[in-house]
Amino acid sequence: MKYLLIAITLFGIGCAKDKSCENCQDNNKDPYKNATVVFGGPVATDGCGWLIKIDATHTYHPDALNVAFQQDQLPVKIDYELTTDQFICGVAGLHITTIHVKDIKL
Repeated sequence: MKYLLIAITLFGIGCAKDKSCENCQDNNKDPYKNATVVFGGPVATDGCGWLIKIDATHTYHPDALNVAFQQDQLPVKIDYELTTDQFICGVAGLHITTIHVKDIKL
């Protein structure tokens, strides 16, 4: 019985999942996300300017958006990275996370 317990323990340790690369980036994964460019109104009149909507719950403020993509409700593919910056806009002082746009395409 003792040897069976030792064998099961060793088997369990030997078959543990390799977590050494759990946070590694998958080089085969497409970095582009489907998104929509949205105009939140002119910042000068308490709007939020140009926004990038990634899905129903994630809307971001781009740190820069090429004029060619400044079209309301424009579907795009975007490669971006989150920043720690917050863009504050609107009468209510909304805090919108800023993203750095690495690349954007139709």
